[in-house]
Amino acid sequence: MKATLKIALVLVGLIALSLVEVSLMFWNGMRDIQGFCSEAKPGIQVSQIAVLAKKYNVRQGLPGLRANSATHWVLVSTPRSFGRHTCLVQFDKTQVIESRYGYAD
Repeated sequence: MKATLKIALVLVGLIALSLVEVSLMFWNGMRDIQGFCSEAKPGIQVSQIAVLAKKYNVRQGLPGLRANSATHWVLVSTPRSFGRHTCLVQFDKTQVIESRYGYAD
């Protein structure tokens, strides 16, 4: 009985540790995207998007999707949030026009 209790406690501890780890991963992913999106304000240079992405350890795919002849969109995300937290950035050839934080849930 004593051995099975120890095994059960170890399993419960591992499950609790895993849940805490996943929760922290999502929370850090959310913080990174929100930080990026708050700094990607209208008027900053397009070249700064890559610098901000590196600073906040997020993924961005420049040049992005073409919205029309003058503007592009890029969706910034992080693997730590499995795409739940994103920042959609619209820009023209030189500067950011708009950035929007998104939460998919």
